[in-house]
Formats: sequence, structure tokens, C-alpha cells
Amino acid sequence: MKLNQNNVKRNWWVCCPVCGKKHHKSAVSHDTYICDTCRTEFTAWVVKGFVTVFENKPDDSGKSFEERFSLYHEQLMMLAE
Repeated sequence: MKLNQNNVKRNWWVCCPVCGKKHHKSAVSHDTYICDTCRTEFTAWVVKGFVTVFENKPDDSGKSFEERFSLYHEQLMMLAE
């Protein structure tokens, strides 16, 4: 848990990217999950309070985590344009 500017405790949760169900509370993590609500398989990366969660798709099976994260990052940056 970390305190924000107003000294209020913050919790970082790994949530399913499809249905939003909370799965894991962590300050540091790098794991693959299967949502018990909607059965979506997804990867979560938590570092220093930054939480990245993305769905694992069948065409990603041969790609490394770094390749999948890079693709996710590119797609995210396109949304910001």
C-alpha cells in the first residue's frame, strides 16, 4: 500500500480486462491469470504502483512477454493521439 498526496492509503489491484473482477492485490507482480468469472486469460504486470493488464489472445501464444507488452504499448499510445 502507498500513501498518495493526501496521505490516503491506495491499493493496487489486478483486475480482469474484460469483466473487471478483482483478482490480486500487489505492489509487484508479473503473472498470468484466468478469470473465474468470465474465463478470460490475461497477463498482469505491477511495478511500483503501475498496473498493466492485457488479455492473452490465441495469436500471441508464440510471442514473449516483452513482445506482447510492446504491442500493447503501441496500441495504447495510438489511443492517446
